[in-house]
Parts: sequence; C-alpha cells; structure tokens
Amino acid sequence: MISTPPIELIEKKLSKLQKLNYNQFFWWRRWTRKGKPLHKYSPLADKIKNGDYDDSPYRWQINYCD
Repeated sequence: MISTPPIELIEKKLSKLQKLNYNQFFWWRRWTRKGKPLHKYSPLADKIKNGDYDDSPYRWQINYCD
C-alpha cells in the first residue's frame, strides 16, 4: 500500500504551480506549470534550470484529490 504524503507537503508543492480557472478542455486539471518547457534542442543544463525535469504536477494533484 502506498502512503499519501502529508497535506502540508502537497499544498507546498501545489503552491509552486499556477492555478487554472475552469476550462471545458482541461476540466480535469487544477494546476499547471508556471513556465513553458524549453525547445527540444536547448542545452540540458538550461532545461534543468528551467524546471523541465521537475516532478509532474499531476502527481501532486492526484495526492491532493486523495
């Protein structure tokens, strides 16, 4: 059985994301990343600094709903 992280940790991670208003095409999402991912030909170091490889926002949304 997988344990759910504490609600304080979940809310802290979600506070770093951008809150979405209701959208008929994205009704299942509440948050998204603040910045856009860099182009696929951008250097790896720049992508890491930009947050392209950070945890998925979906992970924290799932935990929040649980």
